[in-house]
Amino acid sequence: MDQKRRKFLKILLVGSGALLAGKVFGFGIFNFLSRGPKVVRKFENFQIAEDDKELVISNQKGKEIFIIEKGS
Repeated sequence: MDQKRRKFLKILLVGSGALLAGKVFGFGIFNFLSRGPKVVRKFENFQIAEDDKELVISNQKGKEIFIIEKGS
């Protein structure tokens, strides 16, 4: 088989695999990677955790009591 043809087919296969993976995972992987640091403030009976997307109020055991989603 011609060397250039093998290289072309390999690039075509890798590119189509990347395109398929992008369609399957969508932009969710970018949202996962771009999440900012989580700030946690602890009080006597509850704690407040805040990141780029939401503010979560939970008890000391970690059970979520109230979630406020931030708009974009």
